[in-house]
This record gives sequence, C-alpha cells and structure tokens, in this order.
Amino acid sequence: MPCRVWLITDGKGQWETLRQTMADSRLGHQLQPLAGLDALETHLRTLPDGDPDGQSAPDLLFLQTGDNRTLSGCMTLIHSVPLLQPVPVVVLPEQGQALDLRSAYARGVNSVIRLPGEQGAMSRVLAVVADYWLAVLPLARSSG
Repeated sequence: MPCRVWLITDGKGQWETLRQTMADSRLGHQLQPLAGLDALETHLRTLPDGDPDGQSAPDLLFLQTGDNRTLSGCMTLIHSVPLLQPVPVVVLPEQGQALDLRSAYARGVNSVIRLPGEQGAMSRVLAVVADYWLAVLPLARSSG
C-alpha cells in the first residue's frame, strides 16, 4: 500500500531538484509537495473534518528548509493539528545553511538529514530515509 508523503519546503534553494528527485525515486508513495507554510495551512483546510482513523494524514513529513524561523513556524503548526502530531518529521536542511540542530530536535523533529548535492545520491538517501520511517518504523495506524 502506498504511503502518503508530504514535502514541505520554504520555496527556496533546491526545492525543484528535491521535488523532482522524490518524484523520480520510484518509492511508490503518494507525494504531496507543499511550497511553504501558507501552502501547508491551505492544504490542511482542505482535509475532511473528523478523521479519527487518520486517513487524510501523511505517513511521513519531509521539511526542507535552512531557516530556523521557518522550521519553528512549521513545527508549531504541525503540533497544533492533532492529525499531524504522531507523524514523523524529517528535516532536510538546504545546502550550506546552518540549522540549529538542538533547537530542531527540541521542537519535535525526528531526524535531520543532510542530503548530498548529486541527484542520484540524493535519491538513494531519500529512499533509505523513507524506507526507514515507512517500513521499519511505521505508524501504529498504518499497521492496522
């Protein structure tokens, strides 16, 4: 069964490369790209109310940013939505950006993965990370 993966990005840097890499990786998962915090908020408003089984929730969130403020805003929003609270969040810092790792983990980030610059290597890393979170440590609702 394909899993739902949301890719949230601050819309800067390697957004298009990352989106294309994930689409091309043949992970077999449903990819929902969301360009920024506003796009995430808009997408959340489209989800049906009263989803006790979490059928609308993603199984994994990738957050691509190099900005600590954007990370803080996204994590605050994610934690305010009960549907998203159990979903693992993997941060993919932009190349060359200094992300405060202690602050990221304190905000509830599950992993911070620095991606290689080469697209083939990036695809392999994304596949391993997705497999870890979706196959090795699936959410309780996914094991149903």
